[in-house]
Parts: sequence; structure tokens; C-alpha cells
Amino acid sequence: MIYVLDTHPLIWFLVRDSRLSRAAREAIQDKSADIVIPTIVLLEIASLYSKRRITVSLGMAKKQFIEQKNCVLHPLDEEVILLAPETLNIDDSIIVGTALFY
Repeated sequence: MIYVLDTHPLIWFLVRDSRLSRAAREAIQDKSADIVIPTIVLLEIASLYSKRRITVSLGMAKKQFIEQKNCVLHPLDEEVILLAPETLNIDDSIIVGTALFY
């Protein structure tokens, strides 16, 4: 199974926030699943952390999650842009375009 993560579920997983559903937590913890992180998520984490809106730094996210063997970063590339819906805000559009790519 392939899961493309949005920013908040990734943060909620890392800080063990109760807003993350049990099903989502189990999916993220499944070592046989492939976890895809759109690079916009990293930029959002860095931005939110610099504004002190979250306690998870980019370095912490990278160390605790992104460096896992079943995790891959996906860049914003032409294929994602062509698949991204134009009706969403840009961050969500990139994440949905990445999911549609997979």
C-alpha cells in the first residue's frame, strides 16, 4: 500500500496528537507500506516551525520519520503539476497531485 501524507497527519504522528485517527496511525506505522512525502510538506513544516506554530522542526521530522527505509520524498515536478487540481489552495493541490501520480 502507498500512502501520501499531508502536513498535519505527519506532524500529529510525530507528536502523538490524538487528532490523528487510529487507522491513520496504523497505516503510517505499517513497515510494509510505502510512505510518500511531497516536498511541499517539508516546506510547510519549516514554515510552521519558524512561526512557532508547531514544535516539530524540519530536522526532527527528517530524523524521526523521513529517513525511514519505507519513506520517499517526492519533488514538485511537471507530472505533479499536470495532475494537481486547480481548484484547491496551492499546498493541497500539490499534495493531491502527488497522490494522483502514485
